[in-house]
Amino acid sequence: MNEIERAVVTALQNDTAVMALATEICYGAGDIDTAYPFVVLFKQPVSDNDRYSFNARTARLQRYVVKAVDGGMSKRRAQQLADAVDAVLTDSNLSLSGWSWLHCHRVGDIEYQETLADGTVAWHVGGVYEIIVGRVT
Repeated sequence: MNEIERAVVTALQNDTAVMALATEICYGAGDIDTAYPFVVLFKQPVSDNDRYSFNARTARLQRYVVKAVDGGMSKRRAQQLADAVDAVLTDSNLSLSGWSWLHCHRVGDIEYQETLADGTVAWHVGGVYEIIVGRVT
């Protein structure tokens, strides 16, 4: 994980509302043994939106999918967890090494259900978050 991902994972793990609902905060995907509900985050591909001053990078704009995943026919618990995650990330000010956290806001919604091989229904509810960081000089 990079500095941004570590900051997001740490913020979510340290939030009592999130961890009252989530069993785990996972980067990329949950393990086969990960219990529901859990949070998944991963970087979303986006064209390079970094900012430069001559040849030095001064700011980065990254997009991350952050979503709750829960098993069952109802999406209610996944929605509650996604709302708790959104409360942590929206307009957050997280700590990074070598960078300054400038802004985080939601730019898109995620909501879909998936039928797993064993017939279990899994709900995915969350959002796409745009995170802007600046280089500390």
